[in-house]
Amino acid sequence: MKSNFLIFLMICILYPMLAISKEVVIFGILENRTRDIQPNHYDILAKYLNDNLEDFEIKVKIMKFDEINEEMNKNQIDFLMTSPLHYIQLKERNFVSSTIATLVYTIYKNYSSNLGATFIVPSSRDDITTMEDFKDKKIATMGKGFFAAYDIPIYEFYKKGIILDEENFVITSTHKDFIQAILSGKADVGFARSGVIEKLIELNLVNESQIKYINEQNINNFPYKISTPLYPEMPIIATTKVDINLIRNVASLLFAIRENHPVSQALNIGGFIPPADYTIIDQLAKDLKLPPYDKNPHIRLNDIWQQYSIWILLGVLIFVVLISLLIYIILINKRIEQTREMYIEQKNRLLSIIEFIPDLLWMKDVEGKYIICNRRFEQLYATPQKDIIGKTDYDFVSKELSDFFKNHDNYAMNSPFPCTNIEELTFAIDGHTELIQTTKTFIKDSRGNKLGVLGIGRDITKLKEQELKLQEQKQELQEIFHTTKDGIAILDSDSKFLKVNQAYIDITGLSEDELLATSCIELSIEDDKEKSKDIIDRVLNGEIMDSFEKHCLIKDKIVTVSISLALMPNKTHLLASIKDISYLKAIERQAKLASMGEMIANIAHQWRQPLSVISVVASGIKLRQEFGEIQGYNINEDMDEIVNQTNYLSKTIDDFRNFIKEDNISTFELQASTLINKTLSLLKSSFTNHHIAVDVDIKDDPYIDGYENELVQSLINIINNAKDAIKEHVPIEEDRIIFIKTRKINNTIEISVIDNGGGIDPQIIPRLYEPYFTTKHQSVGTGLGLPMAYQIITQRHHGDLRVQNYTFEHNGKIFRGAKFTIILNLSNEREKYEK
Repeated sequence: MKSNFLIFLMICILYPMLAISKEVVIFGILENRTRDIQPNHYDILAKYLNDNLEDFEIKVKIMKFDEINEEMNKNQIDFLMTSPLHYIQLKERNFVSSTIATLVYTIYKNYSSNLGATFIVPSSRDDITTMEDFKDKKIATMGKGFFAAYDIPIYEFYKKGIILDEENFVITSTHKDFIQAILSGKADVGFARSGVIEKLIELNLVNESQIKYINEQNINNFPYKISTPLYPEMPIIATTKVDINLIRNVASLLFAIRENHPVSQALNIGGFIPPADYTIIDQLAKDLKLPPYDKNPHIRLNDIWQQYSIWILLGVLIFVVLISLLIYIILINKRIEQTREMYIEQKNRLLSIIEFIPDLLWMKDVEGKYIICNRRFEQLYATPQKDIIGKTDYDFVSKELSDFFKNHDNYAMNSPFPCTNIEELTFAIDGHTELIQTTKTFIKDSRGNKLGVLGIGRDITKLKEQELKLQEQKQELQEIFHTTKDGIAILDSDSKFLKVNQAYIDITGLSEDELLATSCIELSIEDDKEKSKDIIDRVLNGEIMDSFEKHCLIKDKIVTVSISLALMPNKTHLLASIKDISYLKAIERQAKLASMGEMIANIAHQWRQPLSVISVVASGIKLRQEFGEIQGYNINEDMDEIVNQTNYLSKTIDDFRNFIKEDNISTFELQASTLINKTLSLLKSSFTNHHIAVDVDIKDDPYIDGYENELVQSLINIINNAKDAIKEHVPIEEDRIIFIKTRKINNTIEISVIDNGGGIDPQIIPRLYEPYFTTKHQSVGTGLGLPMAYQIITQRHHGDLRVQNYTFEHNGKIFRGAKFTIILNLSNEREKYEK
């Protein structure tokens, strides 16, 4: 009874222990004295994992390299956080199942999953500026086994072909000793892990002015000074014996550790991220012949290919070239062997060409007997070649025609040049006739003796028909030339008239004889002559001038014409086409006078305030003088204010003078912004007086070739229309606004003017560009603004002016208005330069 009670008591004591027993999982961590982490701090990592893993108990063990290798050989480690280079060694020995995470490390309050090396020297060492200067210098480092402070620097020098002597290395045990070795002169230079120098500066162990960095790299988002490429931080690996589900659970728990996690704060790290790519570490170990690549490896075909792929490809290429040369030589030999056969083939081919050439071909001896003829010639006499050879023309045609042939044969026999004549021949094979152009020339043997005459006859019947058609077309062109309403003239290179049509005579008012006795340049007014000469020179060099305006002085009358010039196919004559645009210029002047009227009103508004200021200042000075207060009063500020206001008035006059100045003979480059700013400067006071805001959005600002004043006038007309629409339809002053925008599309610039004036009746949009058509009151509109803007943009600048009704939102309100879009071509030369 007593024994049963004892058994029951033991079961009660042991059962909870058996029930809660868990599988022990060893999490090894490489001891790293550079990280300043107390070993017991890793207990919080173990606690965190144990709290979240029900069936396992995680035990953290801090170990050195030798201990890790020994435990690995015994298969007693499940997870391991070690150095990147050590991971490569373990992977080569097949201890690693997978890499499950990469450490995010922190130094000097920054986080990074990468590391590198930093090269420093005392700032006083002017003799050390590059990596080449490290040769034969004392180098401070933490020693072998420190991947970032030893292996990475060695590899960087290896890649540059610089060999460092390990006997010159000064091995230090702490970072404090490391920096003291450099500052004291015990070492000339130093290798440190990225972030260490920043930490030493923070601890006041070194002042940044005492050191300088060598081979400094600029790597985006990397927080530390660095002299080498970046390499991945410490990996967390799972060994081959760990179950895949446990690997997944541990990896997910590690990924949940971030910067603010208790584990991160205890270990002074930034947490963990998915595993990095460690192939770069593998390559470093191979190149430096570090374990596991420090022994002669088993040679594999893949290794041979990776190391000698260039030489293998070069060898294959040389082999292919040699084989190709061998094949080429064989083919050449075969071709030489076939030369005789080819010669025979060429002879037969020549005979075939003679036989089947579409032209008549024959040869006679000095006596007029046929030596050879082709199949086409057989049709002329309806006789096979064998029956023609050895006979003369007298055997086939009449004596009269035979004598004609014989005379031409004799002439060709004695002429130094081929002789050509046209004959109408009747073919005996079917009786049809053809117009034949016959060319005959004598032939000689190798010693220069005349053998006879060779004749070739070509059917030119269709060619003659086409010639007749061309004559008809020429006559049609003559009719067009003389009946068109545009004046057309042909000029020589000196601009003298060679031929003119009736329209040219009507436009100039001169007779044909008068025009042929003068030149295009002589008809120009004096101011246009030099520019006209320049235009003609440019056309002679291949340019095409379209719609070039000039003024002609004809019988004491000035005629304004638009001329288009092009170089004719003979490259010496010019084709000129003119239109009388005097009527259009009159419309332009009317439109500009209308614009000038509004301009003068704008200037009057802009002058009121400066004149008022000048008046007030002058009156103040006068009053001081009358009351005897001028003595001791400094009037310099008053004089400066008068000068400033006077300069403003002068600038306003300059703007007005530049606008009305006539200078539209040649184009020049200007930017879209220049065009818009000059226009707005002329309209500024008008906008102010009518409480209209202008929103300018210069998205693109390319160069264009254009007539500045004409384009300014066009833009003024369009903006004034927008202003008038806003004044009439937008009563609330805060809502009055005009948008001006630019954008570049391919090789054009679009300038858009958008208002909120209610839009345009769709029925009148097609008539907007008709002269004198207007919807405004007679006192407001002349109907000339938009037609002139359209003509200037489309005809003078080969652009386009489009209009549409447009709805948009502004300041939370929906507005409707008109949108005018000016489309101009970009400057070709500027575009080439910018590309």
